[in-house]
Amino acid sequence: QALELIAASAEERHLTEHLRLRKANLIHLALGRRSVDVQEQDLVYTIGLIDYFDDDMVVKLLSLAYDMLRPGGRVIVGNFHTSNPDKAFMDYMMEWPLVHRDEAKMHALFKASKFGKPCDQIQFEAAGVNLFAECSRS
Repeated sequence: QALELIAASAEERHLTEHLRLRKANLIHLALGRRSVDVQEQDLVYTIGLIDYFDDDMVVKLLSLAYDMLRPGGRVIVGNFHTSNPDKAFMDYMMEWPLVHRDEAKMHALFKASKFGKPCDQIQFEAAGVNLFAECSRS
């Protein structure tokens, strides 16, 4: 259903020639169980994904993103920050446990991945609850 919505939106905007949709399981891709033919990208962006995974899986997902990038391409990943004042509410009242990470953890995850270096930069949205870590492929 999501791919259908994206396809319809792309058609309305006359972008279909610039878009190739793929349906794939990211976990299977990150673990090397499946592959998908994707040309090298300038940007890989995700928010609301890595908060659900432990550090080992995040390193694999970052390495997958690295493999999808052209040299000089960049990845931007979002994650809830450890300073989130609503963490306990989210965990216990909403039963929405997420992995919150700080700047040091994000730098360590990128360094452990195929990027092999800390993030190029980390930014925050206005409320300071979500961080956005950016790293470029060498």
